[in-house]
Amino acid sequence: MKWMVLRRFTSELIPRITKFCRIRHCLGPFVHGPTVLLIGSTMQVLFRRTVTIFQGNRYQHRLDEISVVAEKNGSRWPLEVTLPFELDVPLRTYLDHAYPLGILWNSRGFRAQVCNFYINVAFPDARIDPSMIKVYASQSHRVPLSHSVCMTPSVELEHWRQMGFLEVETYDTTFIEDHSEHELLNLLLTKLKVGYYGWVCSDDYWIPRHKTPVGRHWGHVILLTGYSEKLGTFFGPTYLSDGGYSYLQVSRSRIAKSLRSQIKRLQPDISCVRLRKPGPKIPLEKSIIKKQLGEYLAGSSSSGQYPWFAVETALEPAHYGVKYYDALAVHLRLCARKRIRPDLRFSRLFWEHKKMMLSRFSFLQLGLRRGEAEGVRNALSLVEKDVRYVHHMAHLACLENSLTDLCAIAGRLTKIETMETEALSRWFTSL
Repeated sequence: MKWMVLRRFTSELIPRITKFCRIRHCLGPFVHGPTVLLIGSTMQVLFRRTVTIFQGNRYQHRLDEISVVAEKNGSRWPLEVTLPFELDVPLRTYLDHAYPLGILWNSRGFRAQVCNFYINVAFPDARIDPSMIKVYASQSHRVPLSHSVCMTPSVELEHWRQMGFLEVETYDTTFIEDHSEHELLNLLLTKLKVGYYGWVCSDDYWIPRHKTPVGRHWGHVILLTGYSEKLGTFFGPTYLSDGGYSYLQVSRSRIAKSLRSQIKRLQPDISCVRLRKPGPKIPLEKSIIKKQLGEYLAGSSSSGQYPWFAVETALEPAHYGVKYYDALAVHLRLCARKRIRPDLRFSRLFWEHKKMMLSRFSFLQLGLRRGEAEGVRNALSLVEKDVRYVHHMAHLACLENSLTDLCAIAGRLTKIETMETEALSRWFTSL
C-alpha cells in the first residue's frame, strides 16, 4: 500500500524530475541518484556524487549533492533548488574572485590548475601614491581606477570562461530593459533549474548586506545558487552583517528592483554560469611552476608568458612578487602619517596568497627530499601565520582608531619577506 502511495505521488512529479535530470549532465556523473524521498507531504529529489579533495596533508572524500525539495500544497509542488557551491575557498577578499572558485573548487582537474598558476601577485602603483590615497580618503565613494590588488593571472569570471572551465550566457542591459520584472525572475529560476548559477550585476542598495553603506546605491554583483518557491526567495553566498561569509536570502522583489537601478554608469546584466563538461585537461607543469617562482622572487610580471592561454597586460604599473611587501609597507606608513584608514583588502589578499602558497607546496613537494621539504613547509607555515598577524593587527588598529600603530606593523613585513624568500629560493633551486 505504501509503495502504491509513493508511486502515485512521484508520478505527479515525473515531468519535473525529467527536467532536473538535465542537471545530471551539467554537473557530471552522479553515482547516486536521482533518489526520490517522500516524508509526509515533502518530496526530495537528490542527485549525488562522491568527490575527492585535498586538505592539509591528506585526501578526503565527501558527498557533493544537488537537491530539489517539493512540499505539497494542495495539488501543487512548490520547488526548492540548491546548486553545489564551496564556501571555503582560499580567495575571498573579492566576491568576483570567490564566486567562480566556489563553483569550480571541487570539480575534477581543477586542483592542477590552481597549482600551476597564481604564484605571482600584483600591487597596483596607484594605491601607494599619496595623491590617490588623498582622493580615496576625502571622497570615499570614488574608488581609484586601480583599486584592487590581484593574483596573476586573473581569477575573475571571464578568465575561467576563456580557459574553458565555465559556460557563460550573458543578458545585457538592453535585454533587461526590454523585459518585465516577471520575465527576468522567471529567466533566473528557469536557469537555476537546469544547473546554471545566476551571476547578477545590479544595484546593491536592494541587497540586504553590510557591504553597501546605508542609504547609498552601489553597483555590485551577487551570485544566486538556489531558490525557494515556498519562501519566494533566491539565496546565494556573500559577506553578511556580522562579517561572516555565508548564504543570504533575497526576496524576488528585491532582485527585481536591483535590476531596475537608475545609477549612472551602472549597466545591470545577468550572466548564467555553469560548469563545462568535460572541462579542460591542463597538465601539472613543473617548468611553468619554476618559471613563476623565479618571477615572484625577482619581483617581475608574469603576464603573457603562459603556453595555454593569453593573459591581458592591461594592469597599470604595479609591484609584483616579493616587491608586494615593500608596497604594502609604504601604503600602511602613508596611512599612518595621513591618519586615514588603510584598505584592509590589500593585507587580506596577501594573507590568502600565503595560504595558497603553503597549500601548493604541501600538495606538490616537487624536487626536495623529505627533510628539506619539511623545513620549507615549516617556513611557509610561519610566513602564513605572520602575514595573517599583520592583517589582523592592521584591522585592530582601524577598529581602535590607533592608526599610528600601522608604522610598527609595516616594520614586520621586512622580516617576513626575508623568511619567505629563503624558503622559496631553496624550492626554486631544487626544481
